Amino acid sequence: MKEKRKNPKKIIFASVAVILAALALCWVNVAVADGFSQKNPIEAPLTANVEKVSVKASPLGISPSKGSVSGQVQISAMSESWCEIEYTENGKIKTGYIKHSAIDNAELTEAQISVAELEIGSESETITVGKTLELTTETIPMNANEAIKWNSSNPDVAEADGGVITAKNAGVAYITASCERVSKTIRICVLPPEDGISFNTAGLELRKGGSANLADALENADGEVKWSTSNGEVAAVSGGKISAKGAGLAIITASLNGQTASCAVSVTPTNTHAKRPLSATNAYGDIYNYHPSVQYFADGWNGYKYWCAFTPYKNNDDQWENPHILASNDLKKWEEPSGFSNPLEPKPSDYEHGSVYNSDTELVYNTDTGELECWWRFYYKPEKEVRLIRKTTSDGVHWSSKEVMLTGEMYVYDFLSPAIIYEDGLYKMWAINQNTGYSIDYRESADGKSWSEIRKIKVEYDDRDLAHWHLDVIRTAKGYEMSISAHYPKENDRVHMSLYYSYSPDNVNYTKATLLFAPLKGTGAWDNMGLYRSSLLFADGKYYLFYSGLNTKTGPSGLGLIGGNTPFSMQDING
Repeated sequence: MKEKRKNPKKIIFASVAVILAALALCWVNVAVADGFSQKNPIEAPLTANVEKVSVKASPLGISPSKGSVSGQVQISAMSESWCEIEYTENGKIKTGYIKHSAIDNAELTEAQISVAELEIGSESETITVGKTLELTTETIPMNANEAIKWNSSNPDVAEADGGVITAKNAGVAYITASCERVSKTIRICVLPPEDGISFNTAGLELRKGGSANLADALENADGEVKWSTSNGEVAAVSGGKISAKGAGLAIITASLNGQTASCAVSVTPTNTHAKRPLSATNAYGDIYNYHPSVQYFADGWNGYKYWCAFTPYKNNDDQWENPHILASNDLKKWEEPSGFSNPLEPKPSDYEHGSVYNSDTELVYNTDTGELECWWRFYYKPEKEVRLIRKTTSDGVHWSSKEVMLTGEMYVYDFLSPAIIYEDGLYKMWAINQNTGYSIDYRESADGKSWSEIRKIKVEYDDRDLAHWHLDVIRTAKGYEMSISAHYPKENDRVHMSLYYSYSPDNVNYTKATLLFAPLKGTGAWDNMGLYRSSLLFADGKYYLFYSGLNTKTGPSGLGLIGGNTPFSMQDING
């Protein structure tokens, strides 16, 4: 990103690159001659049992051997001559190529692809008696072929048949879609048949403390309407105005001259704060930790289910802002893996306050290498550069040397709060650039070093004076879900911040940012001043939010943790 003088060594390297490219072209020609140019991906992978079949690293004639394989293999693509396979060796999943003739007499069966994550379009739906509703599901992986089972908690109210819901009688039923490892439940509210007057909406969703005017939604109503609620502790009604009192479901009924119309009002709770910060002691002997990034492994990874990267930030002093790693199995006890000691990266040898320092950790799991990667932002004012640096590990104890993955010219580019996901063979990164109006810059890279052109991600707020400061992004069956700490640039205030939520099914069109929760101002709470960078996590069907808290006395005061079934129903889970 910065122009530099030509280097004779680079010219030599470039020549070597040309030669290598020519060789690669020859190899491609060999592959074409060998028939694999006609490779056809398979819609659903097939399995076959083989006996002492030679495996090669690629279908090229000069490709090295990877030994032999016996037992079950999974075929993901094939040509007339070759099959691309996955197989297990010494407990590790490997890939390679075998001759097509090796499966000529084998029995091929369709491999079952299990559902890892399951999402239904919404958490609640409302229909009237006699109507039907078809529920759609999204799965990760998207090509999962495991059967989804459907069940109704009350078939007399709503029947479920393969995702098609039939409303039988007025009431509430819970419909569950389930697979072997995951399940998802949606509430179905069935209303009585409409009789003359009607609402132009079947249901409303309000947050606790919110309000709405249902009188504006009532149609064909000429005269004095009487209003009633099925549960005043959830939603009260007066003259058609609804006041959300507490979490739950209430049926609001409008009556006029013997005619009635009903509307379901669902009230969702607001997120509550963690009562105290996590007991996660850093290398400097305190818990004033900041900027969390968390990875979850259902079956554990090197002895732990949860791995967390963060930077201490006592007294807002960047000399402490050095990457740390802790792990846990229960979200309560956090410790250094045996044989490892923090910090992962020490304070820079040429550290200078505000000019040379580490910051903004991000933890990434590379599904192809099976390695955990810790990325962080390095601010280096002497050379007017901002750098992204990475270390990797296969066991959480022994880490690679640091390497610079991306460099930006200071005051032009920035990588504030990088959020990185590795999927489909690509690193996908979202980061804030404070030089371009606090834009969310999105990039992709196959190797983490050569990055695509920047694409701007648009996320709006109701309050147009707000701007992004730090963010995190996770991938779920719902799409790309984002948590953002937002600030007021005009006031240059980056401490009194609140957290917001947005999501997109396609990483292009994001919903308007919705408030997750705000600091407990005017109280003695540990996070009564502001909420900084957070880390969203989706594990075992629940959402978790690790967030950085600020206190009016101490400034950065530690990491909070809340969890719940949705991003808007999270509660303190550690007491």
